[in-house]
Amino acid sequence: MSDQPERPTTLKRAPKSPPRPAPDSGVDPIDATPSAPVEEAAAPSIEEVASTTSVTPSGRQATVPLSTRISTEVDRVLHTAVAKNNLKVRAAIEEAILYRWGNGDS
Repeated sequence: MSDQPERPTTLKRAPKSPPRPAPDSGVDPIDATPSAPVEEAAAPSIEEVASTTSVTPSGRQATVPLSTRISTEVDRVLHTAVAKNNLKVRAAIEEAILYRWGNGDS
């Protein structure tokens, strides 16, 4: 059929072995116990979060993604404020949060 030589034996696949069951195949997941206790870390306080630096070594401001659903009323208010004050949506949200909860004033 082909003039190509056979594959070398070093490249041939080993014969398949039958599949092995999972180590926990006979364990009911409801009865399983965790292998080690999980310790919950305490959430940092607002002051601790506020005191951390938010500037990267390159001089850019560090940010985190925020994706949330808001009501249509809040969306209308937000976009009205953005249009009236010539702001970006991010700036309007940041200003509102800092005004309400920032600087330890609550």
